Amino acid sequence: MNFKQKIIDFLKWSEKYTGTDMVYVVKGGFWWIFGEIGIAGISFLTMFAFSRWVSREVFGAYQYIISMVAILAIFTLPGMENALVRAIAKGKEGMLWLSAKAKFKWSLIGVAGCLSISGWYFLHQNFVLGSSFLIASFLFPIPRISNLAFNFWQGRKRFDIHAKYLITVNIFEAVVFIPVLFLTNNLILILISYFASRSLFRAILFKITLSKLKNQEGDEETLPFGKHLTLMQAIELFSQQIDKVIIWQFLGPISVAIYSFAQLPIQRIRGLIPISPLALPKISEKNFKEIKEGVFKKFLSNSSPETSKD
Repeated sequence: MNFKQKIIDFLKWSEKYTGTDMVYVVKGGFWWIFGEIGIAGISFLTMFAFSRWVSREVFGAYQYIISMVAILAIFTLPGMENALVRAIAKGKEGMLWLSAKAKFKWSLIGVAGCLSISGWYFLHQNFVLGSSFLIASFLFPIPRISNLAFNFWQGRKRFDIHAKYLITVNIFEAVVFIPVLFLTNNLILILISYFASRSLFRAILFKITLSKLKNQEGDEETLPFGKHLTLMQAIELFSQQIDKVIIWQFLGPISVAIYSFAQLPIQRIRGLIPISPLALPKISEKNFKEIKEGVFKKFLSNSSPETSKD
C-alpha cells in the first residue's frame, strides 16, 4: 500500500468522528489554498511594481477608481456567483449562460453610473479622472461577468481546475500589467492595461468553460436567489470599498496609497480559509431534510458525554 492510499484510508477512518467527507475537505482545501497562495504571490509582485515604479499619487488615484468601480459593480449581481455554485452542484449547467446574461443586463446600471461620474469630472475640467471612469464604464462589467467561470468549477467541485485556471489567468494579466507599470506613470494607460487584460483573459476562460457544459438545464430558483443574495451582500460590499473613497475625499491620493498597501496582507490571509467555498457545493447537492439531519447528527456527536467539557 502506497503512502497516498494510507492517507486516504486514514481520512476515511476519521469520518466516523467528524461526520464529514474528509477526503473531499483535504483535497479541495489543498487546491483552494494552493490557488490563493498563487494569487497572493502575484498580488505582492504587482504591489512591489507599484511601489518601485509608480508614484504614490498615481497609485492612490488608481485605488480610488478601482474602489468606485467596485461599488458600482454591486449592480453586476455579485450574489449570482454563489447562486450559480448551488445550481451547478445540482447539475443545472445551463445556468452559467443564463446567469451571465442576467449579470450583463443589470451591469448596465453600473455602466451608467460610471458614465455619470465621468461626465461630472469632465464638467469640472478633470480630464484624467473623467477619462479614467469613461474607460472603466466600457470594460469593468466584462471580467465580473466572466468570473462566473470560476464559480462553475467550484460548483462541479473541481477545485484543481479552479486553482489552475485562476493562477493561469492572473499570470497572463500580470505579464501584461506589470511591464506597463515599469514603462509609464500615466494613470490612463495603467487603467487601460488593467481593465483590458482582465477583460480579455477572463472572457477567453469564460468561453472555454462554456464549451465544457454537460447540459443546458436551467433552474427557476437561481436568478431570484442570486438577486436576493446580492441585496443581502450589498451593504458589506459597499463598506469594503467606501473607506478608500472617504480617505480620497478628505486626505488625498497619497493617504489612499498608504492605506491600500497596509490592507493587502489582511485581504490575502482571509482568502486562505476555504470553509465556505468547500461547504457550498456539498450542501447544494442535498435537500433541506438531509441538511437538517446532518446538522442534527453533528450537534448530537459534539454534545455527547464523551466529548462534552461540562
